[in-house]
Amino acid sequence: MRQRSAMKSSLRSLLLAGAILGSSATCVRAADINDCVTAATVVPLLEGRGDAPVIPVTVGTLDAAMFVSFDELETAVWNTDTLSFPSSGLQRTLTEDDGTSTPVYSTGIEDLRVGNAAPVTLPAFLRPPMTKQTIEGRPLIGMLGVDVISKGPVIVDEPHGKLIFLQVRYRKSCADIGHILLGNNARTLPLLRSWSTPVAIPVTIDHQKRMAGLVPDFAENAVPADWIASADIPPETLRSAPLVRTGFLWNSQTGKRVPLPGYAFGDGPGHAENVILEPRLFNALLGAPFFAHRVVMIDVPDGQVTFRDDDTETLPAQQHLYAHPGVSSRVDISNRAGQLK
Repeated sequence: MRQRSAMKSSLRSLLLAGAILGSSATCVRAADINDCVTAATVVPLLEGRGDAPVIPVTVGTLDAAMFVSFDELETAVWNTDTLSFPSSGLQRTLTEDDGTSTPVYSTGIEDLRVGNAAPVTLPAFLRPPMTKQTIEGRPLIGMLGVDVISKGPVIVDEPHGKLIFLQVRYRKSCADIGHILLGNNARTLPLLRSWSTPVAIPVTIDHQKRMAGLVPDFAENAVPADWIASADIPPETLRSAPLVRTGFLWNSQTGKRVPLPGYAFGDGPGHAENVILEPRLFNALLGAPFFAHRVVMIDVPDGQVTFRDDDTETLPAQQHLYAHPGVSSRVDISNRAGQLK
């Protein structure tokens, strides 16, 4: 009986390693994973490459889908043609990323199922619809916020098309959980927070130590325009840079897409990162492009972000699925040399 139990435990470890690491499972001892990970819920990503993370959920008997957001502190829902949420009547005001205010109401999601996890009831706020899109016949009904992903490590694995909710043991032998799960080639950075950015990493931009929010539901990487000295970008590059309009829920902002030299994650080597210089942005954002070719583990309880590059492409082509910061598009303006204000 003990031998059979040990075999089951070993098989569970190997299956868990394969689910988490894909083809890199052989780089990490399954015993290490079994010692540190107590449970894993693995769900497929439904979006295309470079879209915001979308996972399948079930509410009661309805098959639906939800965004997974690291920018929204609380879980949000909206009514659709097939599902309506009750409102408690307690009105609040939500400030959008573009500075506008939206009235929202308290509600809850009853009998919510994610993967093989037990059904739960989640508090949420009811807001105007961010999108009326469906994916694989499932209506998009809202977004899971930081209140959900902060329960334990979450792995966003766009290259292999899956998202993993983990429960782990936070003890000394598991202190390097990011490398245990993602391998020795992964990088681990401290998770930073501010009043406007609940999940961020340290970056170097324009020779200054900054923080960049991890916002996969933003279509581009973006940097506040006033962070950048004009001397760091050749005048010709600025003049010829395409103007890009980023659509928000109520209005839009226009910036310039440029290759920004000397961009670094943490104290790592600098590289040229394509960004939009946004004139009315509070913090830098690492959007969908950051996640498209990386496996990223966000561990809010332990205050760490671990990621490794991966060029595998299992997701379908981009479907332009984003939440409140909508798809960015070029702006046809003849005065391409105009100053960014």
